[in-house]
Amino acid sequence: MNLRAQKGAALILSLLVVMVLVIFAAIFILRSVMEKAMSDRERMMTQALYIAEGGGEAGLEKLDALINTNMLTKVNATNPNKVATDAQNCVTSGDSVNLLIQYVKIGSTPQLVLNGTQAEYAGTATALGNGTYQYKIVITEKSNPIVINVDTWDFPYFYRIETTANVGADTVRKIAKIGDFTVRIQRDNFAKYALFTDEHAMPSGTTVWFTSKTNFSGPVHTNTRFSFALNPSGTFDGIVSQENTRARFYNEGSPILLNADNNPPDDVPTFNAGFNRDVDLIELATPTQKEDMIDEARAGDTSTANGIFLSNNGTALTGGIYIKGNSTISMTVNGSDHEVYSITQGSTTKIVTVDHHNNQTSVQTVGGSTVAYSGLPDGVDDLGTLIYANGIINSLGGIIQKDTGRFGYIVSMVKALVK
Repeated sequence: MNLRAQKGAALILSLLVVMVLVIFAAIFILRSVMEKAMSDRERMMTQALYIAEGGGEAGLEKLDALINTNMLTKVNATNPNKVATDAQNCVTSGDSVNLLIQYVKIGSTPQLVLNGTQAEYAGTATALGNGTYQYKIVITEKSNPIVINVDTWDFPYFYRIETTANVGADTVRKIAKIGDFTVRIQRDNFAKYALFTDEHAMPSGTTVWFTSKTNFSGPVHTNTRFSFALNPSGTFDGIVSQENTRARFYNEGSPILLNADNNPPDDVPTFNAGFNRDVDLIELATPTQKEDMIDEARAGDTSTANGIFLSNNGTALTGGIYIKGNSTISMTVNGSDHEVYSITQGSTTKIVTVDHHNNQTSVQTVGGSTVAYSGLPDGVDDLGTLIYANGIINSLGGIIQKDTGRFGYIVSMVKALVK
């Protein structure tokens, strides 16, 4: 073989090697590009999953707001008789979803849409990270509504939160969260309060001060502000709340208003469960609310004269304690651990002794007779010991029986409760 032939073979071999190298390089580049695309795709799918999870959590928060904020606010702003009627109608018809359509509102604007037999809420597309999510809440009946007792109903529901997340133009992930919850509708009452005042002042307008002699075990609320004097300024084992933002402190005779729990070292109350200020006003003044509680206390009694009344059928109490006219109320616990209320209205004083254990109540008219009744003065619907005073309570004080968990009083047409 001559030299020229050898050079030609070497060139061909070189070209073949170069071609093979080019093919391998092309394969490597193509594989790298494909792996990067797959990695990007996997990364975007993971991002979409996390965004979808975030959207699901946002849907849960919205569901909580729809029920525990929007619905609760609407129910509280509606005539209690209408709420009770609507709830009972839903029980009768077995239509729990309709209750949501009626009361899950902001103002008068419904937040849920009825779609067949289910209520729906569609969230808007929301940006999160480098993608977006959008959820839909679907609520259906879990079972028929349940009557718990008079003026108390349970409405069980299933919920499903469907969330779609998008990352980029074509990466989509969908998830669903499911669960259940129950809405309880019941007529509220004030038996939970150890003290409730609409306006915390004396009839003359002078300030009522809490001092070291003050000691409340249950919740305490006023629709104005509380006033605290000296160190200590009383002990409160239940939650204390007021409508005003600032409380009044004695401040060594120069009262000041502070958005604070205390005014150390001069005025220092003890709040074992907290002191909440700037809370919502608890309305008492509507004719419907007044009439509801009057009806609970009077149980059909129609007496118009001043006095102290405990509605009964001759042998058993049927309502609560109703006082017409200005009065004083003293509370104590006797040696048998029974609640005792000494109530004076005009020239009449009645001593009401409540025996929870034996479900009996005795009513002694001072200077007169004592009558024993079966039952407790807890209103028509067993709200808890109920005293409704239609007039000014000039003095209210004493000790509430421990562990009864049922004492409460409602006052109408009153500007001061405590002396």
